[in-house]
Amino acid sequence: HREDPQDRPFLVFASTDVPHVPWFTPHSYANRYDARTLAPWPNYGADLTDKPACYRDHYNGWDYCQISDNWPLVARALAHYYGMITLIDDAFGLIIEALRDADQLDNTLIIVTSDHGEFMGRHGLFGKNEMLSDDLVRIPLIASWPARWQGNRQRHEMVTLCDLYPTLLETAGVTSPPNRTGRSLAPLLDDAALPPGWPEQILLEHHGDLQYNVVRAVRDRHHKYVYWANDCDELYDLGKDPGEVRNLARHSRHAAIRTKYQTRLLQLMTTTNDPFLRGTRSNLESEMIANRHAP
Repeated sequence: HREDPQDRPFLVFASTDVPHVPWFTPHSYANRYDARTLAPWPNYGADLTDKPACYRDHYNGWDYCQISDNWPLVARALAHYYGMITLIDDAFGLIIEALRDADQLDNTLIIVTSDHGEFMGRHGLFGKNEMLSDDLVRIPLIASWPARWQGNRQRHEMVTLCDLYPTLLETAGVTSPPNRTGRSLAPLLDDAALPPGWPEQILLEHHGDLQYNVVRAVRDRHHKYVYWANDCDELYDLGKDPGEVRNLARHSRHAAIRTKYQTRLLQLMTTTNDPFLRGTRSNLESEMIANRHAP
């Protein structure tokens, strides 16, 4: 690109399937992390009996499994996982150096993110599945554009990957289509005032992994409610229980808060024209009616 006489804009999409399993991490990277010093996660070994069945049963041997009683083994795997992330950092660093050598670093928008998280021993589990645990849905999001944005800042608004599409269009000077999902993050990255109507909650969804299973959730800064079409629902107080250990959905004293988030979920599914809205609404409205008439 530096040698292109037309000096045209460029786009690079650099993706990697690691640190996905299996972790063939070079010793020079894995050995940077001493497994003996890694303490168990606060929710490692948590009781899973109040969770949907897939937390306990839907294992397929290698990319989703349970190791709840052998932390030394988990720590060894975690050291390899951390080592692989460090290797990725170094590899992507070559791109940064190439931009710097081409005198394009300041005027290049760089976004680093991921498609999903990884349990890595939390809840005694490895891998991912149709669960909407924060361990799987909270992911990195880093943006850099030195010519426009001041570095070393954090924003704490609720955002999703759907917001990247309108962000990239806006920063490229392209008008977003009116029927898009998501909103541009440019005002947040510009450190501007929060745009009116910025959502305080997000919709999470999964269509099932190893078997067909509709899963939907609504999450804000206080609670998360997860609807399972074919299993028990989940409700967590994220302020008191950030590790999502205690499922409150079955407790009658939390029926009001459950109903509140069920209503919010139906509103979000309506807004997004969710194809499974009809069945979800039927199930949840029946449950909410039953809750109102419960003694």
